[in-house]
Amino acid sequence: MERKEYGTTRRFLSTLVICNVIFVCCALPSDLHAQPSLWMKKHETVATHDIMFFDPSAGFDIFDVFDVFDAGRIQPEHWLAPDASSLIGPIYLNDARGKVSVISQVTPDLVAKMFPGAPRGNIERYLPMIRKALAERGLVDKMMVLMAMATIRVETSRFDPISEVPSALNTQAPGPPFNRYDWRQDLGNLGPPDGAMFKGRGFIQLTGRKNYGFYGALLGHNLIGNPELANSPQPAAQILAAYLKENEAAIRGALAAGDLATARRIVNGGINGLDRFTAAFLFGNQLIRDYGGSIAFSTNLPEK
Repeated sequence: MERKEYGTTRRFLSTLVICNVIFVCCALPSDLHAQPSLWMKKHETVATHDIMFFDPSAGFDIFDVFDVFDAGRIQPEHWLAPDASSLIGPIYLNDARGKVSVISQVTPDLVAKMFPGAPRGNIERYLPMIRKALAERGLVDKMMVLMAMATIRVETSRFDPISEVPSALNTQAPGPPFNRYDWRQDLGNLGPPDGAMFKGRGFIQLTGRKNYGFYGALLGHNLIGNPELANSPQPAAQILAAYLKENEAAIRGALAAGDLATARRIVNGGINGLDRFTAAFLFGNQLIRDYGGSIAFSTNLPEK
């Protein structure tokens, strides 16, 4: 008697579940950019990106980005209503200009190939912060991701935030280290000890009182009072992304023209390390899939 009632109840529940599944599947849009529904909608945008939310039990990394061509990998049961209590954060699809996101391809394995000799531990530790910072600024397409990675390749080949070291470029003997920076008006320095205090730091080697003040205020860090914060992993990743975002239009213009030297100059102020920048950019360009048109990048290195 009890078994019979249990079997009847189980059949009833199974029928109910199947009906619900059919209803949900019919409600889901077939196009990722279709009219928003309960399960997927253009939620409040971060950096003007379409956002989807996923069930944390699905096994996806919070910062994985699935481009529109891989959307079939995402199953309906992994989608959550935007007001679900278990939301873990945004998954970026593609930016407002229709640029396909490649962040999900930027794995430790791929970065290790672009950074020969860099400790694997550094890549695994810092890459998630860099991916997050780039996504927050909307820099998720192939051009800007490669720009970020190639820049890091020049500035810190070990893939960690570091301080600039004295060299002929920043120090004039027999003076103190970084004395060439002390009176640089373009850097906003006011004389000693500004050169040493605001030397290059982080993944992008932020340099100068003006830059420390601007990006500190932009990101909510007291970089003037505590310049060493620019070497802390999370601020360093944020500074990298913010700097690229502030110069995005000029960088995109240079990259669209295939001019890596100009792209490097926009960040560096010169072309120091252009050979390493170019090598990393072109190698990464081969490693990362892209469904858009290809660009012929110039491999001719101008004289310094």
